[in-house]
Amino acid sequence: MMWEYNLSQFYKSKKSILLTGGCSFTASTAQLDSAASWPGFVRDRCRFDHCIDYSYPGSGNEYIGDSILYHLSNLDNVDDYFVIIMWSGINRKEKKLTGIDRMPRLGNVTYNRIMNAVNHPSITDSYKKKLDGEYAQESADKIIELDRYLRSRNIPFAFCSYINLLFPPYIPARDATPRFDNLVHEDVLKQLRLLNWVPENSLDYLYEYAFVNDYLKDSADYFHPTFECNFAWTNNVLLPSLEKQGLITKI
Repeated sequence: MMWEYNLSQFYKSKKSILLTGGCSFTASTAQLDSAASWPGFVRDRCRFDHCIDYSYPGSGNEYIGDSILYHLSNLDNVDDYFVIIMWSGINRKEKKLTGIDRMPRLGNVTYNRIMNAVNHPSITDSYKKKLDGEYAQESADKIIELDRYLRSRNIPFAFCSYINLLFPPYIPARDATPRFDNLVHEDVLKQLRLLNWVPENSLDYLYEYAFVNDYLKDSADYFHPTFECNFAWTNNVLLPSLEKQGLITKI
């Protein structure tokens, strides 16, 4: 993302490149002429030189984490980078395939999502709970892996998620995604909760913000936040949260 800035600058960063990843809650625009998604809004508000966004609709957390690792592992110098990740649902399972021309893809590896595996009518409740736990642990492992990698290379970063996955109270969502509670070991849950999450308020994650502030009534599917919601959330929640953590500075 590299266009002439069309939003006023509210913040500044010591870094010049914004690197982002996520699912459809991040890849919420098909045009790249101006800011129209939260990565673009952050880019303009903080005056990053450009934003590299690896987000892809429908992607799971394995692709999201691997996309950032894929990009940064090819760089000797990462001094200019600032990373924001919006993690996806923890019931999404992906299979890595090679030699297939399909997206999302990293190099020659395609990430093929196994659709709704835990929701098949033939699966018993006990087996569903087992799969939910396995998928949740895989997401936890990827989130913790990326946290450790970014810290090891001294890259400033923040994690968020499209919906609140860790901090009660929770509200229902159309995709019926489970939360980490009761699906991963208590030690893993505690470790996850101590990571560098934004925002602090459990009802300020993007989906919750859209729900609480009545933006979903204007959404095409009553689930994905609108342009207006993304803009308001970036200004009122994401950027102030990053400032509070000392990751950006208000001007």
